[in-house]
Amino acid sequence: MNFVSGFRGSVIAVLASSDNSPTNFFDPSHLHRLVLCIASIYIPPASSNEPSSPNAHLLHSSISNAPLVSLELTDGWYKIHAQFDARLSGIVRAGLIKVGSKLATCNATLKLHGSDDGIDPMDSNYSSSPLNPSASLQLNYNSTRRARWDARLGCSRGFGGTGLLKVDLSSVEPGGGTIPLMDVVVCRKFPKMFSQTVTRADGTSTTTFLTEAAEEQAKREWETKMDKR
Repeated sequence: MNFVSGFRGSVIAVLASSDNSPTNFFDPSHLHRLVLCIASIYIPPASSNEPSSPNAHLLHSSISNAPLVSLELTDGWYKIHAQFDARLSGIVRAGLIKVGSKLATCNATLKLHGSDDGIDPMDSNYSSSPLNPSASLQLNYNSTRRARWDARLGCSRGFGGTGLLKVDLSSVEPGGGTIPLMDVVVCRKFPKMFSQTVTRADGTSTTTFLTEAAEEQAKREWETKMDKR
């Protein structure tokens, strides 16, 4: 979800209520990233031998067997349930992300529970608990980073005025989800090459690599050969 510049309301209220009016906050030309603070963390045990977190007693047994970490995020107004992927869950278990940490994220997936129309956080039935969340944000590692302690909560512009986080290649994790933005430098541009494999009657084959000019020549020779048939 994308928000226009200057928006100062609750982004969680917009997310949870699924308010996608074109006159409201959704304009592809004004992308923003979300900065949210961790209000609480629910760490299910990774195995039966691992001690549970102090909050584990709040979880239903079916959730406590899940390896992924659940948490509540806040924009300073309201809270929303969130689910970390495996990589982010591992960082939480290592103690590098704690209650009070601020996260900058983009490309998060919103999942509404119970109603496709969403629900207002002021509604008495709204819940951000992992037991019965009204809405959930699915966060992945490659599109989520820790924000500065003094980062303003809500929506903010990312790299280059976009809503995307710029990440380094060394910080990208396989299976960590979509890579939002990467700044690269092209050191050398190689010419286009073509691979040609010729299979002989005995079943053996030979692969050669051709330049673009050689490929065009081979193509003309093939067309000439076909025309003579």
